[in-house]
Amino acid sequence: MIGQTISHYHILGKLGSGGMGEVYLAVDERLGRKLALKILLEQFTQEGDRVRRFEQEARAASALNHPNIITIYEIGSVHSETGALHFIATEYVEGETLRSRLNDLTSARKIEMTEAIEIAIQCCNALQAAHKSGVIHRDIKPENIMARPDGYVKILDFGLAKLTEHSSEEAGGDVQALTKSLFDYQEAIRQLKKTLEIDDAFPQVHTRLGLAYEQQGDTQDAVLSFLRARSLTPADQEKTALLRKAFTGQGRDAFWREYLSQLNRESKERYIPQTAIAAVQTRLGRNEQALDALAKAVEEKDVGLVELKVEPVFEPLRSDSKFSELLRRVGLAQ
Repeated sequence: MIGQTISHYHILGKLGSGGMGEVYLAVDERLGRKLALKILLEQFTQEGDRVRRFEQEARAASALNHPNIITIYEIGSVHSETGALHFIATEYVEGETLRSRLNDLTSARKIEMTEAIEIAIQCCNALQAAHKSGVIHRDIKPENIMARPDGYVKILDFGLAKLTEHSSEEAGGDVQALTKSLFDYQEAIRQLKKTLEIDDAFPQVHTRLGLAYEQQGDTQDAVLSFLRARSLTPADQEKTALLRKAFTGQGRDAFWREYLSQLNRESKERYIPQTAIAAVQTRLGRNEQALDALAKAVEEKDVGLVELKVEPVFEPLRSDSKFSELLRRVGLAQ
């Protein structure tokens, strides 16, 4: 692909790849500017659904005009020997992904608190603008956040974005509808499978899929999902534990007691989120201990609390006034 010209874009080199496409550095021969050219993988060009998803990424981002959101120049296709070749031309963002910065252990490149806050503010401003325009990104992660040398942050990859017809006032109702649907496990399974069709390399999605299968009593599919999740993150002990539980059957108290003891031992050597402790206590039917752990999680600002309102494992706690108070404290109350 390097050295070829697609439409009026001459490809200079490869920048990266994802589940649906590859991204190249190119130059616009008409305007003489560098840009990023995302090309749909050849094996997907004959799949109408894949092509629509690919085009939706461009439509979602092009509906936005914000300094912290990548700019879309063009979406198009050209004929090749193997059929139509679909592409998206976007601005070329010089810099590196937030993931690259986080993985760099050198002290000179460590992200200090002030810089972290500035990055978070820019991302929040971009997402606020997107939500007001009826676009929900749905795939915010360090790999999709680009940091420029001048301090500007750009949000990339709207491949999983959802376009809505709602105004900013109606968008809250859409979020509430999504929250409600998460307790419909068949719908959850359908949505999770659609996500994996785009990119199969999401361990957390496979984990969620396994949990949904478990809730429906489908142990075989749960085991397969947990196996896939563990294969993507072999050192993740939580996924290994979920896999063992799936193999041994549903809700074995002895298993969860053993796992809780393991977490308590490990907490002396590394940080264990209190939300993880609370989830195990809930599975054991120890609701008061679970609520105590969640209260500690609030004090520690445990990131796992963002899923508190929609996490199925906490269903037995929802009728308790203490749980409602915890939701209020983290800003998730009705």
